Amino acid sequence: MHGGTTFEGRLTLQELVNRLRRIGYLEARGITSGDPYETFEQVVTALVAWGPSAVYYAVDRSDFLMKLKTVYEKRRDK
Repeated sequence: MHGGTTFEGRLTLQELVNRLRRIGYLEARGITSGDPYETFEQVVTALVAWGPSAVYYAVDRSDFLMKLKTVYEKRRDK
């Protein structure tokens, strides 16, 4: 979608990295990678150092979404 957001309203990885770079977060943490995926890994590593509650929003939900999809498909088939 236009503006660096997904259809659900979340930031794309590229937009997230760009915003973190613009506000100086990456420089303050010493993260210098040019690859967005490597940068994201380093940001998550920095968040984990603060404690487990800091990583609450960095969750891979693909497995949950697949389970949810099967539940809705079963419900629709009834």
